[in-house]
Amino acid sequence: MLKTVLGAVLLFLMIGFTAYLAFHYAPIEKTMGPIQKIFYLHLPSAFSSFLALGVCFYANLRYVFSRQAKWDWLGVSAAEVGLVFISVVLVTGPIWAHPVWGIWWNLGCAFDAYVRSLAAVYGVLAVAFDARRA
Repeated sequence: MLKTVLGAVLLFLMIGFTAYLAFHYAPIEKTMGPIQKIFYLHLPSAFSSFLALGVCFYANLRYVFSRQAKWDWLGVSAAEVGLVFISVVLVTGPIWAHPVWGIWWNLGCAFDAYVRSLAAVYGVLAVAFDARRA
């Protein structure tokens, strides 16, 4: 228990230090200005969402073939984490795009993929919640 708490405290301190470095120490980009610093949150969130959804996919496949509850719990947990990161990407993207491109949304394939991923994760969580409630 103590090891888990210390690990969580250390992780929280490292995240805070990284945020300090990104927003106060890193230089301001000449073309975009300070709005460029949102990429220090946007891009890692995108990569983390891909990782979380990959873990969700793997765990759900393992659950389908083994019917062990641990894989179901891992799949649902990864879906919840992926939902948070996808939401961060969909919020920070337009915040960056409006000052840089002059529009809030660029309806391209990346945006479409994230909206579809968000819908799929909501579906996975709805099924998991309904199955546990029954």
